[in-house]
Amino acid sequence: GELVINGGKVRLTDRISGIQLDSGNMSTKLGVHLDVIPDEMPRLVVGGHVTLKGTGLSGLKNRTSIFRLSELKMDVGRSDILSGKIGIENIGLKNPQVFLARDRAGQWNIGSLLNAGKGSSQGSDASGSHSTTNGMPLMVTLGSLTVSGGQLQFTDRAYAKPVSITAGGFGLNVEKLSLDMNSRYLSADKVVSS
Repeated sequence: GELVINGGKVRLTDRISGIQLDSGNMSTKLGVHLDVIPDEMPRLVVGGHVTLKGTGLSGLKNRTSIFRLSELKMDVGRSDILSGKIGIENIGLKNPQVFLARDRAGQWNIGSLLNAGKGSSQGSDASGSHSTTNGMPLMVTLGSLTVSGGQLQFTDRAYAKPVSITAGGFGLNVEKLSLDMNSRYLSADKVVSS
């Protein structure tokens, strides 16, 4: 089968951590195929393209922006979702903005994001290695990641005279990234910032 979305909007809300993801516009074209072979685990194979425009991540409590970008383009290689092996050919981020802010009470806008995984039902086995919530392994490979026009804005209102610093024009190229969520291992063949 095929999943096609043009002009859709995405809103994901995690009320436990207090984080919300919004996308102004989404277009997707994904091929989806389910293989059921007797005496084997079924395979759900997905591959295709996803584009998000006008995407932002914010805290629900104070509606403070944490992250925004004008465009995310992702090409997903043929990935067997049920086995936990995700292959992404490339991701491109245009004009990402990261907002770090501390209010008068000393609370950071990214506090809910940093605490998002705490208290979850993730467990560990006798060896101490972590597993995903349902015990399924998760391995993500990424051919390339390109970031252009990045910006960081830092604001600290905890002092009598607030501090605000903005730095922009950042870029990043990463090649052959591999992330093993179970062992919490990340590797990349090449990382170049500009």
